[in-house]
Amino acid sequence: FVELIMGGDGGSIPGRDSLAKTKKVKKTAAQLTFGGSRVWDWTHCALSKEALQPPIVCDDLGVLYNKQALVEAMLSKSLPAQLSYIQKLRRDIVDCNVTMRDSVECADVNHEENGGIFQCPISGLIGNGKHAFVCLRKCGCVVSQRALKNIDGGSQCIVCGASLDENVDDYTRIPINASHDTKQRLFRRTMAQKSAAHKHKHKHKKGDKAEEKTNVSVSCDDQVDEVENGSNSIECSDVVSSKKEKKKHKKQMKKDKLKLLQQQRTENVHKNTISGHKRLLDQAEENVRKKMKTSHAFSSIFTRKQRDFNFAGGGKGL
Repeated sequence: FVELIMGGDGGSIPGRDSLAKTKKVKKTAAQLTFGGSRVWDWTHCALSKEALQPPIVCDDLGVLYNKQALVEAMLSKSLPAQLSYIQKLRRDIVDCNVTMRDSVECADVNHEENGGIFQCPISGLIGNGKHAFVCLRKCGCVVSQRALKNIDGGSQCIVCGASLDENVDDYTRIPINASHDTKQRLFRRTMAQKSAAHKHKHKHKKGDKAEEKTNVSVSCDDQVDEVENGSNSIECSDVVSSKKEKKKHKKQMKKDKLKLLQQQRTENVHKNTISGHKRLLDQAEENVRKKMKTSHAFSSIFTRKQRDFNFAGGGKGL
């Protein structure tokens, strides 16, 4: 039978595709994404667990959110730890231009086969995990991967006509609700990009500081030359960097504070000693008065001295 169909004369060799033709089995959303995506992820916000409603946004990993819920969580600083990579709205979030389904109100959006709240504006495929969707970073249009492959729009979006990035990768075309492995890869890439941007910014700041120092030194040398030539009377010390002046000012402030503290301490010690002597004298006088009142022999000592003084001519006799 094979020889009758293929000829069997040695001119062609039958392959397995022509001998065994099998019917393709439809796969579910969980099978296509290796269990990493469900209809719930396509119809509900990943943060508030509420139904997705425009305006809808997605992050660098392709996770969908309600923009209002995400903004409120960022303002109140109540984002969970697993979303700590979302720090700025303009940088880490993309506004999605989603085409909602016409029959979304009457259809069961959580149905495994026909569920979903949005569709591709070109191919009409429903976004529920059975077909791959991407979000174009520049314009935010959400379209199916099949439409992008079949229609070549060049450097413009096939939906809105906006200009697109020349590079085609997972950064310019964010996969919506991808598999777990893909999300892990996208997360590592985003964190690497942020660390590289932070290092570049730090190096740029250091370069600016070095340029400022060189400019100050050059201007200072120029003014020294002018002073030597007699063309200018400005001294080089007047063009000192602000940082050095601030350091000198801080040192002087510290010295002044230390002097004031020492003066206050010495004054307090002096006051305490004087007050201590006064207290001792007052206590001694009080003790003498008490004894004079209570002891007749003790009081006679002072009366005897007064009497001798009076009889000696120093005072009036009693």
